[in-house]
Amino acid sequence: MRKTGVKSRTAAVLLALGIAAGGVATAAPASARTTACNIVNIGQPGNVYWHGQYAGQVEQQYDNCGHVLAHWQWAGAFQANNPGAYLYVGLRSPYGYNRQWGSYGVNTKDVTVGWVDIHAVNPDAWIAMASVNGCNWAYGTEHWYGGADWAGPVDSSC
Repeated sequence: MRKTGVKSRTAAVLLALGIAAGGVATAAPASARTTACNIVNIGQPGNVYWHGQYAGQVEQQYDNCGHVLAHWQWAGAFQANNPGAYLYVGLRSPYGYNRQWGSYGVNTKDVTVGWVDIHAVNPDAWIAMASVNGCNWAYGTEHWYGGADWAGPVDSSC
């Protein structure tokens, strides 16, 4: 059996922790969630109609690593015809979480907000929601992460 000195064991531990020989910690790699987790759409989207025009839709997305977000996608024709439009997007749970974000303009096709741990509430049921130009809220499917859709979707019009 080979004996290892204290210095070499310490160096091995420091290298494993990402600390260089000079005593400076190296930067940790970016979150593995963005590369190792697959993002999937959950349930059905809620559609928004503004004065007869289809504005877009809101839905939940799940990253199969335990996080949920609200995802909005503008309709291209609405973006082009309504450059001053704005959007509020939210992620909520009827069981203790209600967060609304905004306002976002039409300059970006997709708007995502959230990345909340699905177990932040009990039961772990979530709803993505959106309102365009202050109109009624549209809701995507309320999804329970135990394996079922509980409600929705709900479209809105103004």
